[in-house]
Amino acid sequence: MALVEAFGFDAFDAGSLAESWRQQPGQPAYCTDATRTELRMLLARADREMAKRNRDKATEILSKLPEDYPADQLVRASRILAGLDKLRPASWFAILRLAATIALRKQRRRDAVKDRVASPS
Repeated sequence: MALVEAFGFDAFDAGSLAESWRQQPGQPAYCTDATRTELRMLLARADREMAKRNRDKATEILSKLPEDYPADQLVRASRILAGLDKLRPASWFAILRLAATIALRKQRRRDAVKDRVASPS
């Protein structure tokens, strides 16, 4: 841990390799840019049974976003969904932006289908 801190990072012992599932996709700590205090709490809330459902839902949401969707907005949304940043307007706006982006892309796909049906080649 001293070596990690020597390079300017905040080291955190999150447990053994056998416990690394607590940091995997689908767990509260994944993709949240958590502080040490937050990370401790998020790792404690990890639930192996919910991981697959959460991971699959996140994959479904990501598949509906453009490839260039801003990563910082995804982190903000992840923090809200993990129970962090409840009082930060920027994180709520990230959730709204995420929902609006998905809704607009869905509407554009519907419109494209309507256009193809209305004007067959």
